Amino acid sequence: MLLQKVTTQASSTVSSESPVKPMPTVVINYYGWVYGTFAGYIPEPGRTVLVVYLQIENHGYDRVPIAPNYFYLSVGAQHQQFSPVYIPRLMETVPVTDVLNGLTVKAYVAFSIPVGFGMYSLVYQPDTGSYDVQYVNQGFTTATETT
Repeated sequence: MLLQKVTTQASSTVSSESPVKPMPTVVINYYGWVYGTFAGYIPEPGRTVLVVYLQIENHGYDRVPIAPNYFYLSVGAQHQQFSPVYIPRLMETVPVTDVLNGLTVKAYVAFSIPVGFGMYSLVYQPDTGSYDVQYVNQGFTTATETT
């Protein structure tokens, strides 16, 4: 009887493709509080103050620039646009900085908007660059300022 030597060889496939990287995204969670007046700021007649808490997360970009004037509100069915108002005593306002990849910045920004505005959306629009932004609007609450 003739015995044959049987050998097995493990085969492996080497792909020239690199793993798929997720697309970079900026996630902005936000929630607002509506006040008649806030920290000494009194809006014009027919307006109210909306203080918005932001959580800005950078997922994949080297850096994402932020500044208070990079945000505005789109309000009501007509999508009126409102820029932030400066309130000196507002704690933790949006800094002028870059959010590095993997980091989160938490801050507040305030707006003077019409009373009875109904709905609103926050919009991030930096001076330079284009970013894929995912917005998570968590609504708003009417609040009373306590001193």
